[in-house]
Amino acid sequence: MADFAFHFEKIDFKKNKPNTLYFRGSCTNSNGREVTIKYTGADILNESSVAIPEGTLMQLKDELNNDYDYGPFDIKNARKALKEKGSYYFNFGSNE
Repeated sequence: MADFAFHFEKIDFKKNKPNTLYFRGSCTNSNGREVTIKYTGADILNESSVAIPEGTLMQLKDELNNDYDYGPFDIKNARKALKEKGSYYFNFGSNE
């Protein structure tokens, strides 16, 4: 059973930053607020006001590395991958 879940609905991409994807959606404790995760492959950053434990964020980075690899990203492939897998589930504290 997962203690922390992310559900991403959208990926944003800026043409002048082909090495960065912005994942938008919600997570376990977002309470209706949008979560924005900035992902480059090498780094991950929570750009929202929702508190996400650092260990959980690092677990998410590892999963995104498996699914999206490193930039530069092809936005069409990234959106296709999001449709195939838009949710991630983690056990809170397993990598804290």
